[in-house]
Amino acid sequence: MSSGKTVAAIGVEPTWAVDDADAFVDDSMVSSEADFSLLEITKAQSAAAHGGLFFELEDVVVKTPTNGYCIVGKTATWSDADRGALVARQMEYASYIGLRRVMVPGPAAAGSLAAFAQMLLAATHGDSGISALTLRFSADQGSWRIWRRVRELCGHSAALSVALDLSSSCDVEQWIAEPVQLVMVPESMFTANPSGYPVLWRIDQEIVRRLSEIGAAIAVQHSSAADDHVRYLRHLTQAAEKSADQEATDQYRDVLQ
Repeated sequence: MSSGKTVAAIGVEPTWAVDDADAFVDDSMVSSEADFSLLEITKAQSAAAHGGLFFELEDVVVKTPTNGYCIVGKTATWSDADRGALVARQMEYASYIGLRRVMVPGPAAAGSLAAFAQMLLAATHGDSGISALTLRFSADQGSWRIWRRVRELCGHSAALSVALDLSSSCDVEQWIAEPVQLVMVPESMFTANPSGYPVLWRIDQEIVRRLSEIGAAIAVQHSSAADDHVRYLRHLTQAAEKSADQEATDQYRDVLQ
């Protein structure tokens, strides 16, 4: 008997600078059997050199719409100096190139939340063509408060969701009721088992399982080949799904008895 849940998608986020998204997808992503990748939309330094007003071909990482279905485009961080002009331009380009999902780093402080929220509303309700945005936060209490304020300023828009950066033994309790769609697990959270394969400590396994059970996709942040990490996370989330199915079956049997 199935509980009706879907198996979590497993992705990769390279920690080095990727110059060409299509090449990365064809090489690293395919070899690791990942479902999606998190990649910069443009090269940070070259794009910023133009003030974010326009992009040259050499500025962009995602050059074609070919793999747009399996790429989460990452924008630059919000800047008070340009009031998000570069981020807004990157979102426009993401829409033009056909990216289905865009992730924007959440502000680290509460100083410019009104302007930040205004930029998000303009992106999701204007002519940009972006119907949904994922805001990236650390999984801590302070970030949760900032997210709640941004969401309030945006009128609890259904177009906004959350991406969480995990750290070892972090507390995600307050995030469980939020629309968490993506979770990033850093390479540093893994340890090697006796056979040399990467695994998570039991407390961190439970965190990942809980977040996958509310529908979040899981991505490993990696500095080299992530094949074993992806396979492990897939096994971990599928095991959680089977456990949920078994629990539902046992409860059903209890009713019959």
